[in-house]
Amino acid sequence: MAYFFFTDMILKGQTLKIFTDGDGNSLGRDFTYIDDIVQGVMKSLDHIPLREDSNDVGTSEKASLFRIYNLGNTQPVQVKEMVDILEGEVGMKALRNYTRLDNTGTHMQDVVVSGFEWCRLHGVFNAKC
Repeated sequence: MAYFFFTDMILKGQTLKIFTDGDGNSLGRDFTYIDDIVQGVMKSLDHIPLREDSNDVGTSEKASLFRIYNLGNTQPVQVKEMVDILEGEVGMKALRNYTRLDNTGTHMQDVVVSGFEWCRLHGVFNAKC
């Protein structure tokens, strides 16, 4: 969804806030086809956890009756690279405000991109892109 918001902001001449790590690397984002997400959600319905699956989930003695899936692509794209592509597509330069992420109290390593190793191993999800 970020590309829709960013495109709209570029067209309106609004400034984009792009978070960086201070070394010139912008935050990475996962971009995933909606068909892949729908497929993952549908397949997850076949993997409803049972009470016997408590060791599968991890640390609790009691199993949850639900599981949270973080579906997405495992190849994040730097936001500044995505903005470069959008500029080429709309034929306009974006106004950019680069902001160090650590100024927000968050660090790059704390920002989560989709990690779906469990989903891949259990056949719930595997992004095509």
